[in-house]
This record gives sequence, structure tokens and C-alpha cells, in this order.
Amino acid sequence: PLSRNGKVDRAALPAPDTQPGHTRVAPRTEAERRTADVFGEVLGSEPPGAEDDFFQLGGDSILSIRLASRLAEVFDTEVTPRAVFTHPTPAALARLLGDRQGFGRPAIVPVARDAVAPMSHAQQRLWFLHEFEPAGAEYVTALALRLRGTTDTGALRAALADVVARHESLRTTFDSVDGHGIQRVHPPREVTLPVHDLTGLAPADQEAGLRRLLAADRARPFDLREGPLLRAGLVRLADDDHVLTLALHHIVTDGWSTSVLLGDLAHFYRAQLGVTQAPLPPLPVQYADYAHWQRTTGDTGTDEHLAYWKEHLADTAPLDLPTDRPRPPVRTSAGATARLVVPARTVRGLTRLARDHGTTLFTTLVAAAQAYLARLSGAEDIAVGTVTSGRDRPETQALVGFFVNTLVLRSRAEAGAPFSGFLTAVRGTVLDAFAHQDVPFERVVDEVQPVRDTSRSPLFQVMVVLQNTPAAGLDLPGLEVT
Repeated sequence: PLSRNGKVDRAALPAPDTQPGHTRVAPRTEAERRTADVFGEVLGSEPPGAEDDFFQLGGDSILSIRLASRLAEVFDTEVTPRAVFTHPTPAALARLLGDRQGFGRPAIVPVARDAVAPMSHAQQRLWFLHEFEPAGAEYVTALALRLRGTTDTGALRAALADVVARHESLRTTFDSVDGHGIQRVHPPREVTLPVHDLTGLAPADQEAGLRRLLAADRARPFDLREGPLLRAGLVRLADDDHVLTLALHHIVTDGWSTSVLLGDLAHFYRAQLGVTQAPLPPLPVQYADYAHWQRTTGDTGTDEHLAYWKEHLADTAPLDLPTDRPRPPVRTSAGATARLVVPARTVRGLTRLARDHGTTLFTTLVAAAQAYLARLSGAEDIAVGTVTSGRDRPETQALVGFFVNTLVLRSRAEAGAPFSGFLTAVRGTVLDAFAHQDVPFERVVDEVQPVRDTSRSPLFQVMVVLQNTPAAGLDLPGLEVT
């Protein structure tokens, strides 16, 4: 925890968890050793003991996806995040995976690059929304990096071009042919880096000018047919103070991709300056290969998942919250942001509560949100949405692209029932949803067929998302990056 000045807030540090009486049990079999090694790799620590719990060691829902992906790769079998929750120790996972070895899903492999490729299900969703409102900027993803120090503009421009050359998503455009959405991958290209010079302005005017530039970039829509879907800019505030702006359309990126993109950008910037480093490993596949796999092999077993969602979401009622004005007949994206800081002590309590019930902070927050929404609405049947990274395949871990999928978490929050029992039920709901996450949300909506209402999103109207995707450490020579 940090203070307002960015220093370590020692008073807010939790007491050390010494786990009295805990004795490390060394891995006893080769499978346990391999599993423990993967635990250590994912957690960034030494390999734990065979009986050590992944979540007690600091694992969470995002890290469980990485753990499942790496174990699937090491054991050549299919591993779901649910298996990590139900078998959280190296010993338990090793026993589970030993019987499955060699029975993994077909790998994603490169396919021939024809003129066009199919869109993934997620891309198809955003393409439809873009066609409905082509001038909208709701799905513009904007990033801004403050670079204090000596910025080599030429090296930065070249590094951006190297990132675009590495990731096909960043040089892809979209269209439809005979009613089917397609994506076109274009050859590598130079990236323009226009410079906006604000050095002649007073500090207050600089700040206002910077905010105007950032807001304008965030509100500027993309043309998905023409592209490019990545644009960059550099704002010069002083000779040793710049702001790098990056804007992308969500159809080619997601939260996980941000870390990948910035990490690769830092690597190529160092390379342009001649800093010695190991080269990036070549990408095994590109996003178009994933889209082809999803449309063919990846849909195997979908019927079972669809049957679960059809039963689980039958007769889902809309969340009817008290409002201070009439609901518009057609939903818009107009809204505002309200921030609430949760005290560190409360977060520690939530984390302990999650650990005591064998679950994660995310699941605890979902249960708390659903209980609160039940109190506000007076209803007991509460459905909320969330998103998953969609990165359970090892081939997708280092790709820039749009992989996220939407899940519906439906729970019954009975008035007067103890929260501990409700949390246990929500834990089961979350695990079941993650176990059936491979079905694209659009197909779930089509299967469940809820009553359509243009004033509301289908199946849920509130999302609960814990933004805990890994951050990229940006090591740029001669620069302090924030």
C-alpha cells in the first residue's frame, strides 16, 4: 500500500502471516514436482510444497487462468480454472492431471493467409455495434504514458512500427462479405507519430491543453473498414517531459493486451537504443489463427455448455433499480463516473473472508454487490455480468487481440440469510460460470432468448469486474514512466 506521496504506507501493511504450525511437504513424485514448478513460475516465487494452497500463496482468479494454461501446456491436457479452485495444491492437481495427460484440446495452429479471415465471435459483437453506430467512440481504448527524461522520438516511432509488425491485430481492418464479418490483415507499416508542442504555454495552460488533447483523442472514432485501428501521438511539455498517447479500437485489443503491447513496446525501444537483451520469442500463432480455430475446432463441445446456460438463465428477470428519472426508451452510453476508495483495512478483511471460505476476492465482491443490489431492488433473483480474459489457451498468452468474453452470474440473495452461506453459493455459481465460459455471450443470448428491451442490455444490467490484469513494467532507458 502506498501513501498519497507514493511512498510505502508502513502503517497500512498487514501483519506477517507466519502460518504457525505449517510444514512444507516436498514434492514426492515427478508430477508433483512439475506442478510445483509451475506454481512458482506463475506466482513469481520459489516452488511451494506439495500441500500448499495456491490461493493461500497469493493466487487469484487471473493467476488461476495463467496456472491452468501453463499446466495444460506442461501436461498436454485440458485444464480449467475451476480445476485450480477445486484442487488448489500441487499434490491434488498432479493426481488430477496424471490421469489426463495427452488428452488436451487440439492446439491452435497457423492457417494459410488468404485474402480474408473470419471474425472471432467477440469481434463479430463489436462489428455489429459499430455498424449500428459507426460514429460512436464508446469502444475506443485510450492510453497515455508520461515520459520524464530524454525521449528518443525516432526510436519510439521505430519501436511502435516493430510492435505493429509483430502483432497482426494492430494492422487488421474489418468488413462484411455476403453478410459475414471478415477481417483483413495488412502488411507491416510505419506508424505516424504526430508531435503536439505545448512547451510555450504557462503550466496551467499546458495542463488544460494536455487534457483537451487527451479528451479529443478519446472521443475520436475509428473507421473499422479503413483503419488503422492504432493511432499514436506525442505531446511535448518540455525537452525532458513528454506524454505518449495510444488509442486503439476495442475490436483489436483488451485489458490483457495492454500489458502485452506496452511490454513489447519497451522491448523494441530498448533494442532501438542498442541495449543488449534477449530477443522476444516468435509468436506461435496470430489472432486470425485463433479466430479460425474458434470458428472450427474451438466450438467442439459447445452444446453441453449451451445447455447449462439455457437452464441456468431461464426466466431471468431484469434488475429494476429505483431511479430519479424515467428510463429512456433506447439505452445510451451517457453516464458519469463516481469513485469510492475502499479502506485498506476493509480490503484486508475482505481478503481474509475470501480465504476463510476457500474463494477469491473477486467472488467475495460479486456476492457483496449482489446482496446490495438485492437490498436496493427488493428482489432476490439477482443476475450480474462479468468478463473473463479468454486467455486459457497457452498460444494466446502473448498476443494483442480481443479475447474477452462476457459471463452472467445469477444468484438468489434471500433476505435475512447469513452472508457466509450466500458467499458459498456464489462461489459455486462463479466456478460453474468459468467452467462453461467457452461459449460466446452472443450465442448464450440467442439460446436463452430473453425478452428484448431496447432500454436494457439482455440478461443483466450491472457488471462487476475486478481489474487485476497484470501490469507491464516499463523499463525505458533514461525515462521515468508513469
